Amino acid sequence: MLAGDFHTDHGLTVQVGDLPARDRFGFWWDTVARSVVSVDAFSEHAADFWGEMRLVDLGLVQVSHVRCAAFEARRTPRRIRGSDPGLLQLSLSLAGRSGLHQERREADLGPGDLVLYDTSRTFHAWTGATGPARSLAEGIIMQFPRSALPLPESVIDGLLAVRRPGRAGTGALLLALLRELTRQRAPLSPHKIFQRLGLSVADWIRYRRLERCRRDLSDPAQAATPVGVIARRWGFTNDSTSAAPSKPPTESPRAAYRRALRVR
Repeated sequence: MLAGDFHTDHGLTVQVGDLPARDRFGFWWDTVARSVVSVDAFSEHAADFWGEMRLVDLGLVQVSHVRCAAFEARRTPRRIRGSDPGLLQLSLSLAGRSGLHQERREADLGPGDLVLYDTSRTFHAWTGATGPARSLAEGIIMQFPRSALPLPESVIDGLLAVRRPGRAGTGALLLALLRELTRQRAPLSPHKIFQRLGLSVADWIRYRRLERCRRDLSDPAQAATPVGVIARRWGFTNDSTSAAPSKPPTESPRAAYRRALRVR
């Protein structure tokens, strides 16, 4: 076991405070490379770095709760060639400011914000603590295989490096899920975690798809796209499960539904 880390019966915790100051930064990023993803990292606090990370391995999904000094990290083509596990990462900011640049998009994050990114593509991530100079940035990262997300590739691409608030809707459910994952006193299966949140896995997936349907239906740029096309885009194969209501005996009900969404 390396100095600075210790195992528990429900995960791995890494804390570099007990290491000599000159060794902390290198040890921290070596650990990140083994457990999360390999990056080139920089920090104004490299000479006296502090960080703590708790990892929970659920098999298909791994969750990391991280508190550390401010840094910048770049996932470069060389790093990708050296190790490309094909993972997506969902990052939730809990404290401080952070940001991510990928695919010509940039997301600036505050506490409660989420962002999705692809470790098979280059990215630039950074954190900046607010308040006192030695205050720490804090966040949760959930990583999982790209193949585990039941969405078309083009849809996933459109979700990358986009800031999503975690205080309402789907974002609030994700925030609750990530907090629950890192609070466990013993390993839980994904099914049990969803159960604690009052959801089944099927409920969760359906809720997310419905949110996407509603977003597309309320988008004026997609006003000419038939409801059925939008429903099928998000995995609904019949009208009874789509985001729009079943057709009542009134004129143009779906057009009215879309207009109502747009004026909310």
